[in-house]
Amino acid sequence: MDNSKKYVDSFSKVWHKVLKFSYGNQVSEKFKELKQLSHIEISIISLIYNNPDIIIREICDEIDVPKSSMTSMIDRLEKKNYLIRVISKRDRRSFGLKLTEEGMKIQEQHEKYEEEIFNFIINSLDTEEEKETFIRLTDKIANNMKEFF
Repeated sequence: MDNSKKYVDSFSKVWHKVLKFSYGNQVSEKFKELKQLSHIEISIISLIYNNPDIIIREICDEIDVPKSSMTSMIDRLEKKNYLIRVISKRDRRSFGLKLTEEGMKIQEQHEKYEEEIFNFIINSLDTEEEKETFIRLTDKIANNMKEFF
C-alpha cells in the first residue's frame, strides 16, 4: 500500500467518525429545528441574515446553484415561513429575500449550534499551537478545494 492510500484510508476513518458524532442525537435534539433544513437551506438563511440587501441571483452565485433549483428552495423556505420575497431596494427589477421572525430564530439556533460544535472541536486540542495549526491547515485545505471542485 503506497503512502497516499494509507493516508486516504486513515483520513476516511477519522472523517466518518467526526460525521457520526456531528449528526448524533444529543446535538440534533438540542437543535431539532435545524434537522428539518438542508445544508443549502441553512446557507441561504445565513446569507440573507449576513447580507440583508442580497438578491436571489447573488445567492445563486454565492452557493453555486442554478436559479431553477434556487427557486424551489426559496419556495420551501417561504412555505415554512422562514423568509419572504421582497422587491430589491438596490435593483427594483430583482427580488430580494427577507427573513421572517421564524427565519431569524433558525439563524440564531444555527449560530448557537456552530458555536458549540466549533468550540468543542477547537477545545479538543491541547495547546495554542495545535489550535493555530489546525486552523491554518483547515484553511489551506479549504483554499485548495476549488481546484478539485
